[in-house]
Amino acid sequence: MAGAQPTPAETGERFDPVNYAVAALQHTVGFLLTAAAIALTLMGLLSGGSVVQQAMDIGTYGVLALLVLSVTLVAYLEGLHAVVMMMLKVEVETLASDPNVSHAAKRAHAAATGNAPSFLAGRQILLTSLIFVLGYD
Repeated sequence: MAGAQPTPAETGERFDPVNYAVAALQHTVGFLLTAAAIALTLMGLLSGGSVVQQAMDIGTYGVLALLVLSVTLVAYLEGLHAVVMMMLKVEVETLASDPNVSHAAKRAHAAATGNAPSFLAGRQILLTSLIFVLGYD
């Protein structure tokens, strides 16, 4: 199968149960903390305890929509941050050799690296402002 990851036996790596146990524990704790944060957030929103809901006089569904919109915005900004940081590490000459792909890749590289410090500063200011607005109490 093309592109398949080699098994540990193929690479000569030994099975280390401690690393697997630690990784499983990390994933479990991360999942439980995320689930608890989501549950607490939804409980607070559904009980009408949101300052944003009271200040803007929007219903529960309006606050949930605002929450989904805000989390989506944060996810897009975090994804863009990852892409920009990766593009900063890629040399434009190492991009694809196909003329069409190369042209598109070079344009994407130029767009991502052209003004990266300003983008990253603006992204951080927007995220910080969004957290303060949503967390206002």
